[in-house]
Parts: sequence; C-alpha cells; structure tokens
Amino acid sequence: MTAASQISKILTAYYGLYQAVHILVNIRGTWILMSGSQLDFPAPPPPSGWPVEVIHFMIAIGVLDLMNAIASVFFVYAFFHRRPNAFWLGNLTLSISVYAFGLYTYWTYASNAWVAGNIWAYVFVSVTFIPILVLWCMYCYWGIRNELKFGKRA
Repeated sequence: MTAASQISKILTAYYGLYQAVHILVNIRGTWILMSGSQLDFPAPPPPSGWPVEVIHFMIAIGVLDLMNAIASVFFVYAFFHRRPNAFWLGNLTLSISVYAFGLYTYWTYASNAWVAGNIWAYVFVSVTFIPILVLWCMYCYWGIRNELKFGKRA
C-alpha cells in the first residue's frame, strides 16, 4: 500500500470531511464555553459540571485544535493536488489530531464525564476517529520506509 493507493485517498478524504465538520464543532464549542454556557457536544459535562480550570483548558485546546483543523483542510487540498508539501503537512496535522484526541479522551474520562447519557457522545467521537488513527499509522509506516512522496503523474 502506498500513499497514492485508493485506501489512502479514501482515508484522506474522510479526514478532510471530519476536519471540516470539526471546524464548525470547535467554533460552536468554543463560543459556548466562552459565553459561560454548558457544552453539550462534543464534550458533555460530568454530573458535577466542568471545573473552571478545565473550562479554560478546554478553550485553549479548542482554539489550538481549530487551527489544526484548518491546517488539515489545507493538507487534504495539497494531497489531492499532489503538492510537494502535502506529506510533511499531513504528518504534522495527523500527529496533532492524534495528540488532541488523546488529551480529549483522557480529560473527559478522568473527569467522570463518560457516564449514563453522556456515554454515546463520547463513543460517537471515538468511533468516528478510528479511520484517522489508521491514516496516522499509515503515515508513520510510510515515513519510516521513506515512502512519503508522489510518483510521477500518469
């Protein structure tokens, strides 16, 4: 399997769609948190609510995650237009996405937010992220094997 394979194209297109939606979700979530309201999705609060310190952390991560989502859309564009910067931008944005997903999963789980009615929001986010983990693993593999380049155009 190569970076130009059909599966990598499908996963990259999925990543672009995921991040385009993610931009809207991040803008909405950051707006809700900054206005002092309770966030319902993608991170519904634990029964006791989010501590103030966690809300500040969520806003900071949300803003950085928004910047990464925007950069990810540029990566997908570069990938499908065979730009030379596509692979380093892909490695960067995919790595940031995986890191942000790890932080999101840890802080929400450690805060006991994964309870009763909230569980389905967290399961949804986790399941929809699986293809991105697969794409990231593929990029890591290709990077180790020095295969992150486009072949000649047909």
